[in-house]
Amino acid sequence: MSQEYGRNNHMAQSPSPHTPARPRSVGEMFSDIAGRYDLMNRVMTCGMDRRWRRLAVQAAVAGGSRIRALDIGTGTGDLALALAARPSVEQVLGFDLSLPMVAHALRKRPHGVNGLAFGLATATRL
Repeated sequence: MSQEYGRNNHMAQSPSPHTPARPRSVGEMFSDIAGRYDLMNRVMTCGMDRRWRRLAVQAAVAGGSRIRALDIGTGTGDLALALAARPSVEQVLGFDLSLPMVAHALRKRPHGVNGLAFGLATATRL
């Protein structure tokens, strides 16, 4: 199998007669499970995702000054939402490569929350 640079300047694999069908992309996989992601995450981590998120928020605001946060790979937005709930957080931007995940995050966004936005982007294309 030969390698070449793809349109997005990353290494792309050229198909060969011996290559199986292309595996689904990460974005496609997360798009397929967006509606079930929160439950799956909670079950697969035995609820530890809540603790990890709480610890991440505590670390982000530990300095005591007002901050702005960027959540790359925001998924359904739980970390961005937790950050936005803290008074010392001025602005949170959450980006994900899966449109259904971003749509789910937008549905979870409380009305009247300022400084919280979600968008569609990959980490390499911000």
